[in-house]
Amino acid sequence: MDSIMWQGFPEFCKKKLDDSFFDSHLGVIYIDLIGFSRLELSYGQEIAQEVLSLSQNLLVQIAAEFSSKHFRQVTCHYVWDDCFVIFLACESYHQILSLNQFAVSAINELEQRIVLLKNPLLAAQDICFRHGTSSVLKEQFRDRNESTQDLFRAFVNASRQAKRVGGTIPLEEILEFEQILQDKLSTTLFQPILNLANNSIYGCEALSRGPQGSRFHSPEKLIQTAEKMGALFPLEQLFRENAIKNFSLDVQKQSFLHVHPGVANLFLNVHPQSMKDPKFISGETMKIVERFGLTPSQVVIEITEHQAIEDFTTFLQSINHYRNQGYRVAIDDTGSGYAGLQMIVEVLPDFIKLDMSMIRGIDTNGKKQIMVQTLVTLANNLGASTIAEGIETQTELETVQSLGVHYGQGYLLGRPNPSLVNTFGQVYSF
Repeated sequence: MDSIMWQGFPEFCKKKLDDSFFDSHLGVIYIDLIGFSRLELSYGQEIAQEVLSLSQNLLVQIAAEFSSKHFRQVTCHYVWDDCFVIFLACESYHQILSLNQFAVSAINELEQRIVLLKNPLLAAQDICFRHGTSSVLKEQFRDRNESTQDLFRAFVNASRQAKRVGGTIPLEEILEFEQILQDKLSTTLFQPILNLANNSIYGCEALSRGPQGSRFHSPEKLIQTAEKMGALFPLEQLFRENAIKNFSLDVQKQSFLHVHPGVANLFLNVHPQSMKDPKFISGETMKIVERFGLTPSQVVIEITEHQAIEDFTTFLQSINHYRNQGYRVAIDDTGSGYAGLQMIVEVLPDFIKLDMSMIRGIDTNGKKQIMVQTLVTLANNLGASTIAEGIETQTELETVQSLGVHYGQGYLLGRPNPSLVNTFGQVYSF
């Protein structure tokens, strides 16, 4: 797919947007597929990529169908990773005001068509999009170069709005979500993390899911709803409690200890926004860890790099609070966004997890190899370790090993499994 960001925004405007766009009010709709990486984990890379391509094709069709009677011109483009943008030339200010309504209708239609046309195993709750809108009024346009800058600012504003995930929640979803919290209905899968130097098991990442078969089975749907309801901390507390409990019960089994003595490193995902909750640093996690017979040194707190951190000072205070208690820290999804290097330098993590987008096809991509090698060197200089996520082929594995990556994770090395014994019993031997 032809990405806007790979060719550069000014170059894109020059090639793709004719003068009619700059003679009108211009609407911008930013759309992204929530949880694309989770889609890959659940269904594999091939189906996830098919969903992405199908999304773009359907968006082009839907935008054309919906807009033909209302807008002068419309064009839809792939941005990068799992994101798209629609530009609309608007005849009137009233059309600018209707952008959000147009976006909601387009996304509803898109989600329905994807489920109808895609693999029958693909559940409706696994396909979820969010959007943001912005605009540039005709009166703001000056010469073409400055207008392109105005358009880029509108594009950035729309993307930021999408990541804030606004909107209302139907009553039935609120009731179902509250039932999940009340009855502690989340489940935990464990995916192994291997030492790439000696093919030994180092630990595992806990991956949380909602009830099987429900609209909240997808963790992204759960987290999105929790963000809207201001319930992110209790949801993550549920995730952590179930993960720590199940991990502890499994590692204490004689059958596990006999085969994997000393393997007890648990990676737990934490959303930066949940750190705002006063309960986050009040020792709740420590109580759970101690109740199930673990120590903080066995737990690694994973902070995902591409989620917005609005108050970085408070965030660092929370990180240091955890460190002082004996936990280690990992930065997840490094390489999937803009702030990775700043985050690494500020946080000085124990682990740097390289996003699967950097690892996918790295064996044939020299630029990705240079980037990963640079991050490995940085990690070594900072006393950190690197973990390559999303390893799916033997040649990807061999390449990250040759680049000095310390640990690995992915379908080739081991798939997520609710039983830690089964998880570590089925790891890849290389």
